[in-house]
Amino acid sequence: MKTLLYISIVFILSSSHFDASAQDEYLARSWPNGNPMVVYFLEADSQEIMKEQVFYEDGQMDYEGSYNGGVEHGFWTYYWENGSMKSQEFYQNGLEEGTMYDYNKSGEKSIEYIYNHGVLISKNSLN
Repeated sequence: MKTLLYISIVFILSSSHFDASAQDEYLARSWPNGNPMVVYFLEADSQEIMKEQVFYEDGQMDYEGSYNGGVEHGFWTYYWENGSMKSQEFYQNGLEEGTMYDYNKSGEKSIEYIYNHGVLISKNSLN
């Protein structure tokens, strides 16, 4: 019951980014304790994966991101186990694009990456 409630909360929170009426939620894997490990949000008609969420065993979000046409598209966000952002990447048609950052566990930017059509242009330490 706890897992169902947790998945329902995750679905409600994630629906602010997606039209929940046009998507089906699919629990792909669970941890032995019953918490979700991998959840996919599928386009209702085609069953194409539109979004993926992966969780740590304690239920904390590990990462989440969106797909378009079967490839990464949009923001992919990764989290430390303490809940703070670890990194955020942006994909355009499956390729990294733009300026991205890694963060330390305190939430401070630590590394800057610049991509152009999937090619790493520069990587700079910010510490």
